[in-house]
Amino acid sequence: MNRIFIKDIVCLYPEEVSGYIDTELYLLPREKRKLDRYSQISLAISKKIHKSNPDFFGHGEDISVLSATCFGATNTITDEVARYHDTGLVSPVFITKILSNMQSAVIAIALQLKGTNYTVSTGINSSCDAVIDGYELIMENRENRVLVVSSDSCRGEFGMAVQRNYHQADVKDFGECGAALLLDSQSGYGAIAEITDIQRGILYENESIWSRLNVDVEKEENRSHGIYLKESNKQMNVFPLSSGSQTVFDIKKGIETCRDNKETEFIVYSISKKTVYSAITIKCIPD
Repeated sequence: MNRIFIKDIVCLYPEEVSGYIDTELYLLPREKRKLDRYSQISLAISKKIHKSNPDFFGHGEDISVLSATCFGATNTITDEVARYHDTGLVSPVFITKILSNMQSAVIAIALQLKGTNYTVSTGINSSCDAVIDGYELIMENRENRVLVVSSDSCRGEFGMAVQRNYHQADVKDFGECGAALLLDSQSGYGAIAEITDIQRGILYENESIWSRLNVDVEKEENRSHGIYLKESNKQMNVFPLSSGSQTVFDIKKGIETCRDNKETEFIVYSISKKTVYSAITIKCIPD
């Protein structure tokens, strides 16, 4: 039976002043021109993690690309609708910009990765489902290595309208996000964590995520995402919602928290507005 290891996690955060992620170091002018902003971010984060992990990417034919986005091409859609009303014109690359599978295809072409590639878009569960899909691809011996990339760019008036769909306690910051994660079954050498279990399902009315995960937390709080530390029996959910990249951010935070507090195992979860949940159990590997 395969063991699935997390080899690296890289995140891109918005600049404090502008509120935008700096992608200038990673993208060519034509890439910026032909891609929606969320695809620009995912390509930039892919290039960054590719550069820092040459051994992982030494065999491109074995590597799958799974991208995740919560909202997709919201910038392009709103901009092109406004442009059409103002000028009567529509960009010739409008359709290709808004196709969600363009996100994974662009990454696979740019990095010359020849494994399976597709985009997961299941709302706030997107990045969690993409990691689970990657886990299943390796566990079923369909792929050996998986690059999971997630991004969103949802700003302005339209972004605020989308924000109102979520628990206001979650939404402390809302705009751009980008994250990437590497999954490998080859060896635990150099790994930072191991995925030991996955769950997906639908919660019944008035059912909590904790009963489905079979854990008894000290204080139950209803949030759309979070971390559960198994040894200390504590729930962590003080993080701002970052839409499509949320689970990757939570995994990174969970690993850092476990290392700082000498804990070994935690669960990350996300719950959509329709009470569809996804959860991943992760065991930390000491430095």
